[in-house]
Amino acid sequence: MTEEIASSSPDGEDEPTDSDSTPTDSDLSKLMSSATLVIAGQILYSASNLIERAIIANALSTEAYGQVGIGLSLLFIGTTVGLLGFRSGIPRYVSRFTDDTEIRGAVVTGLVASVASSVVVAVVLYTNVDLIASYLLDPGDSTLLLRLFILTIPVVTLLQIGTSAIRGMENTLYRTYAEQLAYPGLRLLLMAVFLLGLGWGIAATGYAYLASAAVGVIIAFALFNRLFSMRGPVETSFREMLSYSLPLVLSGLAVRLLTKADTLMVGYFQTTVDVAYYEAAFPLATGLQLFLGAFGFLYFPLISRLDSEDRLGEVNNMYKLTTKWVYLLTFPVFLLLFAFPSDVLRIVLRPEYSAAGLALSILSVGYFTQAAAGRCIETLSAFGRTRLVFMINGLSFLLNFCLNLYLIPEYSFVGAAVSSAVAFVFLNSLTVGLLWRLYGVTPFSTHSVRTFVALPFALVPPALVVSRLVTLSLPTFVLAVVVLPILSVVVYVAAGCTESEDRIVVDLAEDKLGRSIPFVDRIIPPRE
Repeated sequence: MTEEIASSSPDGEDEPTDSDSTPTDSDLSKLMSSATLVIAGQILYSASNLIERAIIANALSTEAYGQVGIGLSLLFIGTTVGLLGFRSGIPRYVSRFTDDTEIRGAVVTGLVASVASSVVVAVVLYTNVDLIASYLLDPGDSTLLLRLFILTIPVVTLLQIGTSAIRGMENTLYRTYAEQLAYPGLRLLLMAVFLLGLGWGIAATGYAYLASAAVGVIIAFALFNRLFSMRGPVETSFREMLSYSLPLVLSGLAVRLLTKADTLMVGYFQTTVDVAYYEAAFPLATGLQLFLGAFGFLYFPLISRLDSEDRLGEVNNMYKLTTKWVYLLTFPVFLLLFAFPSDVLRIVLRPEYSAAGLALSILSVGYFTQAAAGRCIETLSAFGRTRLVFMINGLSFLLNFCLNLYLIPEYSFVGAAVSSAVAFVFLNSLTVGLLWRLYGVTPFSTHSVRTFVALPFALVPPALVVSRLVTLSLPTFVLAVVVLPILSVVVYVAAGCTESEDRIVVDLAEDKLGRSIPFVDRIIPPRE
């Protein structure tokens, strides 16, 4: 991105116009095909995670479930630090480089730096595990689970580097195999065997994560080797890649702390039972990122490539379209979690976890702002503004941390949910505003604004009324899962939210089905 574009105002002459901002059909089709595959993988991944959580919740005590949540928080935070920002750095440079020696160098740079960093992180945490446990666990709790999760940090870091390299090659299928099928699938299988079959107790979760991550590493690098051979000369780009990636370490850590510091702070100020309630609501709320993540796998390298070619207009329109699609797909899930939180917790986990219903409802609002803002952080990162991304994430974490200090001692896990929701609203609002101010890139168009307004206005009030009159059982829960997406599409069409670019989705569906869909063809305007 040139300095002229980077410094342009949305009101200036560099603002993209409708005539030059339409993404190419090939880019949009590629992104949509990728999203379709990733959605399938994400659904399986999310289902696996929910089943995993249900197994843990039903096989272990509420207190033990809270300990698992604390262990996972340490794993995710440690992995974020260990990656040194190369989860984004590797796909950015692999997608930009054209010479094989430079591509090998990008992968080697990320691999060497992140492995060394993650080992250091694991050693520091492992040698201080007793001190950590004294702050986060209840007196008398074993530290074995924390030790197992700490040992898993370098292994998961390797897995992330492998899938990041695959992402840089813009291959969705192999990433789905490694990260969304093999890793969670094997983890779920081992969890069931160790926990239910062998009766290993709480330590079973740690062993399952460690073993499945190790197998995932082998699969990820074997698949990457089928896309690109690492044999041959290597031209590393340590200085350039570190300059880009290092700001993302603190930025990524701020994001991870934004989502995981709540769990640790609830453990510090309250009990592991309170942690369990928060950890019951939190994974369900993060499910609202399913479709956002589906579009994100290829979105980042595509946007990075378009930016390198100075095709800002296409970046702008692709951001608008993907955000609208993510919002439409996510809204039914949000409506279910927001209006029926206690019922969902009771059905998915156990009746006692329905006490976390209010926290789930609050968290769902925060995470739904991610859908409304789209891939805003990744768009800013693709423009190379990693220091700005760090500032945004850092400010959001500080806001979350300060609110946690004030709210958790008084309101426990509900206070943590409020802190996270407010921080997410702040993060996404600030990022969207900066994208508009610096580049003239925005998720808002006539059709997207109609979508953002029409769906909640038409469906949230009646859903809240129904939630006061009806308690969901398993059959009515399944019925809601089917009916809410249909109602969302009906409102979407009736409010005039459709546009010609929606035909990308229709054309893909018709191509997969091998036949036209006449009713849909009459609703969606033709491409110009």
